[in-house]
Amino acid sequence: MRGMFTVILAILTLLCLLGCQKHVPIAVLAPAQSIEATTENGTIRITYISPTKRKFEWDGNTRTAKLTVRHTPFHGRTGLYDPAPSWGFDPNEIRLVADEAVYDFDNQEQLNRFLYDHAPEFGYVYTNDGLVVRFRKTPPPEHRRRCDPPSTVSFDLYQLLIRGEKPTTMKDANPDQIARLGPTPEVAPWTGVTQLTNSQSKPISSSMWYDIAMDSHRREESNKYSLSRWRKLGWAAKESLIEGHDAQAKALAEEQERLAPGFIDTNKYGNIQDFIYLSMHDFNTVLGRLALKSGDLQSARNRLLEVGRIPVNRYMQTGWRPSMALARDLLEKGEKDVVLEYFELCRKFWTEENARGERLDRWKKQVEAGQIPDFGINLYY
Repeated sequence: MRGMFTVILAILTLLCLLGCQKHVPIAVLAPAQSIEATTENGTIRITYISPTKRKFEWDGNTRTAKLTVRHTPFHGRTGLYDPAPSWGFDPNEIRLVADEAVYDFDNQEQLNRFLYDHAPEFGYVYTNDGLVVRFRKTPPPEHRRRCDPPSTVSFDLYQLLIRGEKPTTMKDANPDQIARLGPTPEVAPWTGVTQLTNSQSKPISSSMWYDIAMDSHRREESNKYSLSRWRKLGWAAKESLIEGHDAQAKALAEEQERLAPGFIDTNKYGNIQDFIYLSMHDFNTVLGRLALKSGDLQSARNRLLEVGRIPVNRYMQTGWRPSMALARDLLEKGEKDVVLEYFELCRKFWTEENARGERLDRWKKQVEAGQIPDFGINLYY
């Protein structure tokens, strides 16, 4: 009887293991692989230890972490993650947050929107074939005060796909800042445990981003006057506009604008003020585009210039790009002069020090020649 029980237990264990194997999500790293990347916050290395374990190296530190399997999609991805525990009693403890996942998009536009529009904090480095790395330190060392809690370091490692295939080119890619170390498997390098198939990865559609934005907004409804809810109003407004829900976009953007005076207080919000200015950029862009659609050309002009007059800060000069969506819409109506004025206002965001002023110069020449520039990723902010 005991032998029969042992056999049954072994069979059940095997079935469980097979079931668990089936549900292990797609990872980016394969066995014996490492990714080394140079970011604006330093050089890092992420190394495969086991299907769910990774070694992280940064600034002379090394940490091995067992990641959690994300069985259900979260913001369009499954993959592996470590949300990090709460701060302990050690005042010098560094929390480590990790996210490793594959995104499969429906088209290039959706990929661009993920990369350039849906990251509230920037600092990605990425290759032409869609390998993306981001490393962040919160709070940044230069802004940390003695009364602040210990720092958090965050590692994001993504493989972006378009309908199951790697992209071949990506604007502003940094291929020289990322190195793949270790063997290159014959199968796709993101297979880690299971190989990617169409049944395992659902392309991210435009409507999915809308659903995610609205869900994020709804979760904040109980905190009617919170800073977090106020910032998410802009994201929800932009996605509503993209999906053609103009009335909803207008209501969300107008609410964000109406509540803005209560958040524009540098002494109260400190470094978060940077993101408050970004929200001002959001509602002015949305309301300007809606005004133009309704035939109110003067309001659209004024909104564009309001975006350009947003106060500048260090974050905007190093990682942020102003939207050119309303500028493009106005150029399509022949409004060259106001767009050229907007370009000049944007120079404070794009300084020569970060080599982006030349982009404005190129666009300026094209507009003066009667052309509409290819604004590329700047249409997605």
